[in-house]
Amino acid sequence: MKPASLVLMAVLLVLPAPARGEGGQMRVEDLLEKHLGFLTDGKAPSSVDNRLVMGTCSFRVLIGRSASLSGPVNFLSQGNKVRLLVRFNDSGYSGENVIHNGKRLRVDQISPGVRSQLGDFFYRFEEVVREGLVGGVLSTAWPLLDLKRRQARLEYEGLKKIAGRELHEVTYRAKRPGEARVQLYFDPESYGHVLTIYRVMVSRSGSVAIRTTRDRFTLEESFGDFRSLDGWALPSQWSMKLTLQTDRGNSVSEWSMAIDNASHNQRMNPEYFKLK
Repeated sequence: MKPASLVLMAVLLVLPAPARGEGGQMRVEDLLEKHLGFLTDGKAPSSVDNRLVMGTCSFRVLIGRSASLSGPVNFLSQGNKVRLLVRFNDSGYSGENVIHNGKRLRVDQISPGVRSQLGDFFYRFEEVVREGLVGGVLSTAWPLLDLKRRQARLEYEGLKKIAGRELHEVTYRAKRPGEARVQLYFDPESYGHVLTIYRVMVSRSGSVAIRTTRDRFTLEESFGDFRSLDGWALPSQWSMKLTLQTDRGNSVSEWSMAIDNASHNQRMNPEYFKLK
């Protein structure tokens, strides 16, 4: 099976000034409409049963023990099913295999009883995978494509400056809430989805004599360099940065993915999404 290459053409979309609700605030309905307009270039896109994304993943530890690895990445999605597969030729960290079959989640261990930090995040806070948020618009499970079916709520928070860049901030509230607070960010000119930040704070306490401590987890998914594929505007750059802050120390790791190929409506073996 040979996936088609992403068309090497940046998506240009000129949008009118944002519609405003009371108090000058943008209505979340208008933002959603503009986002979907960007995603499909304002036209009726081709019907997509599934999407296969392939590329290269570079892993490095920014704070913590030194590590740097590179290997292939495949991201498959079909309806609300997703699978993220990353492979590294390393005995200590062989990669990731995360599968959601539309109902349940599987996250492989990297050694008996041990998951990677990223795998453990997905396993512990499975709502971020279950909701179709991981991978952003690269996934056919992207919840903003069918918010009514997801029965999730969006709350517009205004323009926020993130890393020196002003972005529209939207809080995502799932019908079945989990521990993660999810905020989506959109470019104010194109309305493309460029960032998701997941924040989790977990309290741990021992005996009365031991103070309660809190572990903080932050996962940032960034997307860029959007290109056109069959009428869909998809990012060719995708990164995940995971920050852990605990009383035992801090760590920051990053997975940077360069998307080389993507294709739609391939013959996918049902086994791809089975939880074995």
